[in-house]
Amino acid sequence: PVMQRDAKLLQKVHGFDHMKFEDLKVSIDPAYDPEISIEDSKNYIYNALGILGDDYLNMVQAAYDDRWIDFAQNKGKETGAYCASPYASHSYVFISWTGKMNEAFVLAHELGHAGHFNLAQSHQNFLESEASMYFVEAPSTTNEMLMSNYLFESSNDPKFKRWVIGSIISRTYYHNMVTHLLEATYQREVYRLVDAGETLTASTLNDITRKVYQDFFGDAVEISEGAELTWMRQPHYYMG
Repeated sequence: PVMQRDAKLLQKVHGFDHMKFEDLKVSIDPAYDPEISIEDSKNYIYNALGILGDDYLNMVQAAYDDRWIDFAQNKGKETGAYCASPYASHSYVFISWTGKMNEAFVLAHELGHAGHFNLAQSHQNFLESEASMYFVEAPSTTNEMLMSNYLFESSNDPKFKRWVIGSIISRTYYHNMVTHLLEATYQREVYRLVDAGETLTASTLNDITRKVYQDFFGDAVEISEGAELTWMRQPHYYMG
């Protein structure tokens, strides 16, 4: 699999004796961390998402110009990024902006949620405007892929192109394709046990998760103690 090859490449580049589960998202070049201004992020995202049409681009423009996005780093502000989309209003995006290029990916992702819910709410009533949590990440993932393609094609800098490829593998591909595939495999086994009338405990779920990881990564990655607890991390599966 691609992730086994990627893991072995990262191990070689960084000189690791063993490639461990917690190292899978390490940057291929930690010393290279491109920066970007808020205004430039707007231009990149606007150009990258142009294929989605004028209505979508108007939403992106409004998100920046009308202050839908909270960029400030404030004490007590939640880490990461989030998009809230109350019905009959525009979306609100929360992010603690530090000026790193990877945050342009994050913004494109959150604007994917904003575009999704703004369009859904404009065509659906209040009771029918919410998407299932199983599908809610599809528009945001699409934006990340469009963003990565645009950044890669618009640059002639080999180092930057390598950063884009590394970022898309460690972020979008790993999380949205690989992780969700593994979680689906885990879920299939969980449902098999439920259908067979078996009792599920945290220990059982840990064992299933560890086996899924070991079968997928083979000898390329050492599945560290604690990796089996990651079945707890994804709230989407418990929210309907």
